Amino acid sequence: MTVRTVRLAATTAVALLALAGCGSASGSDAKAPTGGPVGLKKMASAIGCKASLQTDSEELRQASCTKAKTTYILLTFTTQSGQRDWLTVAKPYGGSYLVGTRWVVEADPEALTPVQKELGGSVESGEDHSGH
Repeated sequence: MTVRTVRLAATTAVALLALAGCGSASGSDAKAPTGGPVGLKKMASAIGCKASLQTDSEELRQASCTKAKTTYILLTFTTQSGQRDWLTVAKPYGGSYLVGTRWVVEADPEALTPVQKELGGSVESGEDHSGH
């Protein structure tokens, strides 16, 4: 298991606890990023890998896949606010995130560029822990 996988598994567990009972009361979420809603299969197809489902809950679905020695973490969310809550919990751990409407792909920044060309979305960075 890689450090990234362990980090995201822990983040997902914490986020699931934080999201329990949380949702958009009005049914409309805050500002949506570019990149319309997509599923795990479409994300994996855009990357060129086969997704392996890891979490399937009411709040989110998480899968991972590997292509050319790069591991991608794929997530879909039932609400935009749930996605924002997850990102708030995940970003302190570092990482790079391609963020669309109720979906996230986490991978190395350079690996996100071709995926962004396929799916849209915007790249967001977690905290820098390199010590520089």
